[in-house]
Amino acid sequence: DLAETTIRQIAEEIHAGMGSKLERTVSMIFDQMTGHKYNRIHLDEKLKLKIHTSEQILTPEQVSRGTMEQLYFALRMAVGRLFCKDSPMPILLDDAFAYYDRTRLEQTLRWLLACPNQVLLFTCRTREQEILDEWGISYHKIDLTDR
Repeated sequence: DLAETTIRQIAEEIHAGMGSKLERTVSMIFDQMTGHKYNRIHLDEKLKLKIHTSEQILTPEQVSRGTMEQLYFALRMAVGRLFCKDSPMPILLDDAFAYYDRTRLEQTLRWLLACPNQVLLFTCRTREQEILDEWGISYHKIDLTDR
């Protein structure tokens, strides 16, 4: 009960202090990453997310798993931007795109390429490498399977 009460209080404090900034930042990132399909995210005082489309308002549970994963990824990126705005911290991703189809993966990689952070991507898949190769993007690859 104490942990739940504490988490609720922290959520309310975050919403009161940074809720609108966080909402705007998540909305901007998610809008870019989804090809402008979802242009606004609402974050209520309990930090519950609502997704606005041109026709309706959805909860994360009402969208596909890939879209939900993109939403939570956008939320994590927004929190990182707000808390580390003076000096961008590296972004560490470990098989973060497992539920993304190719379109979602490309949209997210485009967003990552445009952000100022160093991105360290760990994956057992080759999709990310194939897309970056197709785009002519240079990267440093370390193959850990030989070790």
